[in-house]
Amino acid sequence: MNENEKDENWLNLKNKLFAHKGLALIGSADIIGNAISAIFWLVIASLLLVEEYGEISYLMAIASLGVCCI
Repeated sequence: MNENEKDENWLNLKNKLFAHKGLALIGSADIIGNAISAIFWLVIASLLLVEEYGEISYLMAIASLGVCCI
């Protein structure tokens, strides 16, 4: 594979990725949001006792069910 083919392949890949810019933004926002949420819950888990963390998880599950039914 010569240098021109590598450049063409890179340009094709780059064009395909940037053609769906909105999709990439939504996907990256989802990944970043999930990462922030995971860090938050890991910090909370390190600060609380096991029973307290379990109770919060239980209450969050009940609240989620309540929101789904509305």
